[in-house]
Amino acid sequence: MEKILNDYLEKIEKYLKPPPVSERVDIVKEIKSEILELQSDGKSAAQIIDRLGDPKELAKAYLG
Repeated sequence: MEKILNDYLEKIEKYLKPPPVSERVDIVKEIKSEILELQSDGKSAAQIIDRLGDPKELAKAYLG
């Protein structure tokens, strides 16, 4: 996975601080899986990040 996408995942994990570690790991795994799927569909890192949106907003959406 490209560094920019790893950095994106790290930012999301940083914004997911309230839940327990196990829950954060599950959320990051789910997002990583989606990233890998988009990559296999030929999407670039920039297109993937554009699609997923701001990491802080994505984390907020998971925290509901």
